[in-house]
Formats: sequence, C-alpha cells, structure tokens
Amino acid sequence: MIYDYNEIIEKYDNWYRLKKAIEKKEIFKIDNGLYSTTKSVKEIDIIVNKYNNPIFTLKSAFYFYGISDVIPDKYYIASNKNGTKYNNPVIKQFFMNNSILNLGITSFDYLGTSINIYSKERLLIEVIRYKSDISYDYYKEVINYYRKNANEINFQEVIDILKNFPKKDMILKIIQEEVL
Repeated sequence: MIYDYNEIIEKYDNWYRLKKAIEKKEIFKIDNGLYSTTKSVKEIDIIVNKYNNPIFTLKSAFYFYGISDVIPDKYYIASNKNGTKYNNPVIKQFFMNNSILNLGITSFDYLGTSINIYSKERLLIEVIRYKSDISYDYYKEVINYYRKNANEINFQEVIDILKNFPKKDMILKIIQEEVL
C-alpha cells in the first residue's frame, strides 16, 4: 500500500517513529512524499499517487487499451492549463482548458492499478487534435484500429464530447472521412 506524507505521519504519529519504521524496513520511502509497505512499487502506482490520479491520454492510453503495441517513452497526461507543471522526465503533459479536460474520463484497471483515462471515444478526438504532433505511421495505426473496430465505438458519445471543442466541425469531418 502507498501512503502520502500526511497519511504516513498519521499512521506513525510523528517523524521519529516513521524514521524508526524506515530503519526497521517496516515502511519504505519510494519517492518524495510517498511511502510504501513494500520495497518494490510499480512506476504507474507512483505516478497515480504522486500526481493525484492524473488523466492518461494519447500514447499511454492507446497502449493501455491495446490500440497500439508501441510502448510509450513517457506517461502522457492531460492537465488543466492553469495547473502545475510536473517536473518529471517520465511525464509528458498536455495542457487543456478546464471546460474540456474532464470530458470522457473513465476508470480503467491497468496491471492491477485503477487509473483515470480518456475513453476510446475521447481518444478518437484526441488523436485527430494532435495529429501533427505524432508520426504518420503511428497516426495511421490508431486510425486503422478505429476503422476496424467502428462497431465498438459509441459515436453518439463522440459527438456529445465533440460539441464542447473548438474546430468540432473539422474534427467530425476527419472522423467521417478516415474512420466511418
């Protein structure tokens, strides 16, 4: 189990007792402000706990869902444009207006860890929005997945989410041409 600093201090009452528990290897410091009951912790668990259940998007989400078999070089996370910039080399942040940030979020179990992730419907919109930032081959792999699995995608949800985006007509036109 992972604890943040406040939770662990509450459990051990004070810093001195926590320090003794760390020395006895009853508890392990795994990152700044994060402690665990086990020495080995998955990186995804650290990310989820350190950054308060971030929203996974784009390459991370495509990999987690099995849309792409390309292992992402970083964790791709959507953040509020007025939020904190994470100073972490394993994270790539995408800043968005708060009005669209929380649209299409779902909970997903990845390797036993519950994460916040955009739905496949929201990700279809995202891959088109960020088309110029990803390689052509990667873009085509993702679009081909959507084309082959179009019957599994709730296009009414895509349209409902899309209503809140600027350039919604252009995105819808691309979906109609490349996916449907």
